[in-house]
Amino acid sequence: MRTLRLYSHREAGELDAGLTAPPVGGSDAASAPTACLTELVVAAAARSLPEGTAFLGPLAEVLLVDEVAASAEGPLRGMAATAGLRRALERAFQAAAYVDLKPATLSALARRLGRGDKVSARGSAQAAEVARLYRHYRELLGPRRLDAALLWHKGLLALAQAPELAGVEVVELCGLHQASAGTVPTPHGLMAALDALCTSGRRVRVLLPQVEDRPLLTQALAPLYDALFRKYELNVDELHVLLGPAVTGDSAWARFVRGLFLKTGAPPLVAAGELAESELACCPLPSQRAEAQQVARRVRDLLDDGTPSVAIAVVAQDPERRRSLFAALSRYE
Repeated sequence: MRTLRLYSHREAGELDAGLTAPPVGGSDAASAPTACLTELVVAAAARSLPEGTAFLGPLAEVLLVDEVAASAEGPLRGMAATAGLRRALERAFQAAAYVDLKPATLSALARRLGRGDKVSARGSAQAAEVARLYRHYRELLGPRRLDAALLWHKGLLALAQAPELAGVEVVELCGLHQASAGTVPTPHGLMAALDALCTSGRRVRVLLPQVEDRPLLTQALAPLYDALFRKYELNVDELHVLLGPAVTGDSAWARFVRGLFLKTGAPPLVAAGELAESELACCPLPSQRAEAQQVARRVRDLLDDGTPSVAIAVVAQDPERRRSLFAALSRYE
């Protein structure tokens, strides 16, 4: 049985060394060839697109969304040109493009929403304005240009003909939990890829990290499990792997990582003094604001030094600290 291991993005392949351990439930792909799903989809799109089709590019896409957001009217007029509206429109436009939802269809859905109660009617007015803005966006984009989400959709349509998938009976898909909502492909876009990968009777195994006894991590993965459940008609299995290479073994660092996110009151797995300062540094700061600024600077320095963004994790104790961290990190956008 020929198996191909696909990583959702290249960084996931570089970081998921822990997947070499056998998944719970079994896998015959310990030495299977690997590939990057994002690269396969983009290559499939390039092969299928007519000559003269142009890719918009990230900077031009931002400028285009900015122009559309500035033209907001009606219930969104007060938010016109704001960063919040721009981000919301960007995500809405991406979600529509992943399934090639036409502006006319989106407008029809908004009108149907308006047939309900008063709350639905208010939502309908906002949805109708989003549909109008999406129509304007697609008109500016034109028939010969593609943004990143439309390029992804075109690639999925042609993915079945990818030479890398020829003769493959089982695809092991890794790294879905590392997808970011702010980049393409988003988690929604990766879910759309499952349909394309399951064509021709192909089986897809989604490899997910083991997070039992870690309530916060279980909660974080809940949307992904819900999305996979809605794909029950597809030939998709879930297999569980170790959270990462850092948790294996009995070293002090491995026990420290395994102890993160355990239930409140769980006994510590590391004794005081077991970890050297080079492995774990405590930096007490006078305020939450100073704490957030210090973390933001450290993240910026790591990125400047070439550390992949998916290799950086920031953990906050409570919602207030998360808001402070978000504000500090947003300064470097």
